[in-house]
Amino acid sequence: MARPKLPEKTKQMRGTQRKCRTVDDGAFDGTTVVSLSDVKVPSHLSADVKKIYKTVVSQLFAMKILQPVDEPALCMFADAIATTYKMQMLLSKEGYIVDVYDKEGNVIGKTVNPAQKVLKDAINTANTIGSQFGWSPQARMRLVAMLSQKEEKKNDFNQMING
Repeated sequence: MARPKLPEKTKQMRGTQRKCRTVDDGAFDGTTVVSLSDVKVPSHLSADVKKIYKTVVSQLFAMKILQPVDEPALCMFADAIATTYKMQMLLSKEGYIVDVYDKEGNVIGKTVNPAQKVLKDAINTANTIGSQFGWSPQARMRLVAMLSQKEEKKNDFNQMING
């Protein structure tokens, strides 16, 4: 049985990396962001959305799945999470049922607080975008399975070339 392959970074650190031994199968490894300093927080985001954005980016970086092309989706995800927080606060203050007033300011009935629809839409947006980044347990399992399958294919290719 052959020894396990060392990562290229380890070979570089040891000084044993040789170009002739490096196998580039053209596979996309999903780690094009070199460091967190490469990621710029968009200036158009509000302060609370920026804070969520930074947290999400650092988590994706730790999972080694952060890509520069993810910025628009991450902005939408962070905004949806911030909206969810705001609507939850609003609903806890105003309640789920609000009064309906006529032109003179008299209460003529009650209705569902419109903030509930905004909350529901924000949750749906966060769930839809978040599942693409592995934010739910089910999505994480799909992501792990996909990454391990990709690694198996890469190892099979390396064995076929190296014999």
